[in-house]
Amino acid sequence: MAAAGGPDAAVAAADFGDKIRINATKMDSFTECLARSVVYLANNFIATQINTLVIRRSCLNCSYALYERQRKLIDYVLQHSGPKLAVHVTNRKPQVQEISHYTLFVVNNVEAFRKQNWSVPDTMTEHNYHFLIVVSARFQESGIKGIVEQLILASFHMHVPNVIVVIQQTKPHDIRIYAHTFFDANCMPGVQIYEYNRFNASGRLVKSIFQLFPPLSFTGNHCTLRVSAHQVPPYFMMKNRKEAMTEKGILLEGSEARGIDAELLVLLAKAMRFRIQLLMPNESTQLYGEANVSGCLAQLAAGKADMAIGSLSGSDKRRNFFSISAVYHQCYFVFVLRSQPAFNRSDHLLLPFRRKIWYAIGVLLLSLLLFIGILRRQILLNYPLESLVVSSFGCPVATQRLPTSCWGRYIFVNWLVLTLVLRCAYQAKLFDVLRAPQYTALPQCLQEMIGQNYTLVSSSYHDFYPEHITYRMNSTFQERYRYVEKAAWDKRLATISLLNNLAYWNTRHRNTSSLTYMREPIYLYQLAIYFPKHSLFKYAIDRKINQLLSSGVMGHIERRYLSASYIDRREGHHLPKITNDIFVGVYKVIVVLFILSMLLFILERLSMKWQGLGRIIEWMQ
Repeated sequence: MAAAGGPDAAVAAADFGDKIRINATKMDSFTECLARSVVYLANNFIATQINTLVIRRSCLNCSYALYERQRKLIDYVLQHSGPKLAVHVTNRKPQVQEISHYTLFVVNNVEAFRKQNWSVPDTMTEHNYHFLIVVSARFQESGIKGIVEQLILASFHMHVPNVIVVIQQTKPHDIRIYAHTFFDANCMPGVQIYEYNRFNASGRLVKSIFQLFPPLSFTGNHCTLRVSAHQVPPYFMMKNRKEAMTEKGILLEGSEARGIDAELLVLLAKAMRFRIQLLMPNESTQLYGEANVSGCLAQLAAGKADMAIGSLSGSDKRRNFFSISAVYHQCYFVFVLRSQPAFNRSDHLLLPFRRKIWYAIGVLLLSLLLFIGILRRQILLNYPLESLVVSSFGCPVATQRLPTSCWGRYIFVNWLVLTLVLRCAYQAKLFDVLRAPQYTALPQCLQEMIGQNYTLVSSSYHDFYPEHITYRMNSTFQERYRYVEKAAWDKRLATISLLNNLAYWNTRHRNTSSLTYMREPIYLYQLAIYFPKHSLFKYAIDRKINQLLSSGVMGHIERRYLSASYIDRREGHHLPKITNDIFVGVYKVIVVLFILSMLLFILERLSMKWQGLGRIIEWMQ
């Protein structure tokens, strides 16, 4: 245990031995009961989550007795905190590195809590902070809920929604624990206070709980949330898109939307019991800056929507203008290029070999012709040129045309072997051309794209690509795909999109698409839901998204829409190897024919001994 910071911290930390023990013996029963309750909560619920608890105290305009009550309460916490929980007492304004996820506030009233020197940097407001507020003064039951509500609202101004208030009433001397929900019974955003638990006379919780801070959720009375969605397959696909483009939108039913994002949204609505009023803007969704957004983010910034979804990047560097949910899907953001055949198939079959091979074949033919002309009479060849051409094409040569001398026959056999090798090589080349036509080499990295002067077709300018070779086209990725594919073959064009978008496009246009992607990704694209800054929806939805991720539900949804992973078969290293597994069917046919031929041979041999069997076979034929 440790204590540091401020004069009160020094008082609380000094002399851990007899002085704290004496103070504890002088503690009245009400203060001791409250202190034991705080220690019980800290040791059983906070110590299991984190190893350091920060204590911040404030006693504004309080009497000496109330000040002593706070001091004794903190001394008791310091003395009885478990060995796994370190305690840090401070009153000064925390630095960024000192901000703790769990903070215990000991205050006498609402004003004392509001005047705390607590501030969270804007870059850290997305973190999940927890406040345990202990009110040292006692209040009557009629005024407790009002004080609790003001304390929780003051925490919201610090962008901390996880708040538990522990307060002791005068008569009876119960210690009550209060929590809150985000919405009231009329579905209005705000704070609805409820009694989460209480300590009985023996100092134990009345109801058993698994965690101190209850899950942040909605009231469950089917409130309607306005959701702005971006149409982009395979993440969000809407059937009645024109109806959703109206100003009021439509109430979304589960069967009307498809895609990874759409099914996630429906699952969230079903689990958290809210309805979806779907809005779909006409323009594409872009994030240029705080005052320069379009599409779903424009509706979000204008207050027309409570959240935005549909392939929105949680990794965008300008995302700090909004609140971002937990990342629920990741995909590579890549350059999309058009593949072009390096040559025509027929041309490649007409010229299957390289120049050196053709030169060697030509020299060999000339040598044979010269050899035939000189030694024709000696080797006794009949029709030598005709036999040469016929044997070259694999046709049989008549016996009477073969040379009669051994030397001539040896030369002829060597020529047949050479033509057999050439013919097999040509058949292998034919099989390879029909199996996988060759394509022109595409750029493998960003530097090669820029060096080859590729024009990037994009909806906006990007810092990773030169602006002078970027063609801005404010459209969807499908329209950019069509533009790239229909351009002239001499134009070097490229666009950008998610790899899953390209896989969906190639699946839908498998017979016509010529698009592929560059192996070097631009960056890892992280999908998330967007909210207005410091939105109350974020915390409840984050918890549910993490549950769906850990349970494997999101993985199951992704496999439904990304079942066949995209493989670019235009690249040679993606071709399947020719193995024995490919010829299993051929082997089976050969075995069946061999067995059948053996049976026929056996039957023929048996028919020579038994004439009746021979007559049956003849009748069958």
